[in-house]
Amino acid sequence: MARTKTITPEALAALGAEALAEVLVAHAATDPALRKKLGMLLGLYEVLRPAAEALEEKFPEAASLLYRRLVESVLERASSKQYPYAARDLLSCVRLAPHLPVPGSIESHAAFVARLQKVHGRKYGFWGLIEAKGR
Repeated sequence: MARTKTITPEALAALGAEALAEVLVAHAATDPALRKKLGMLLGLYEVLRPAAEALEEKFPEAASLLYRRLVESVLERASSKQYPYAARDLLSCVRLAPHLPVPGSIESHAAFVARLQKVHGRKYGFWGLIEAKGR
C-alpha cells in the first residue's frame, strides 16, 4: 500500500510565498480534489493570502486564482465569520482583473462572479459586504 505524504503548514511556509503559490496553482489547475482540499488545510489562509499578495505585481493570474480559491472555500463552507476576509479577497480579484493575461487563459472575472452568484447567491451576508464596499 502506498503511503501518502502530508505537508505541514510550516513546510509550505518554508517554501516561500512565490514558490508555494506557483506549485499550488500549477497542481490545483488540473486537480479538482486538490482545489477543494486547499481550503481545508489547517493554517492555509495564513500561507495563501500572503502568497497571493506577493504574486500580484508579477503574476496577477496566479494571484487571482489563489484569491478565488480563498473566496470559494469560505462560501462553500458557509463560514459567515470569514465573509469579511472573502469579500476582501474578491475585491482583490476586482483590482487584478484588468491585469489578467490573454482572455480565455482563466475564467474571466465577470464569469467567476456570475458563477459565485449562481451557486452562492443566497449568502446575503457575503453579498451585502461586497455591495457595501463596491464591486
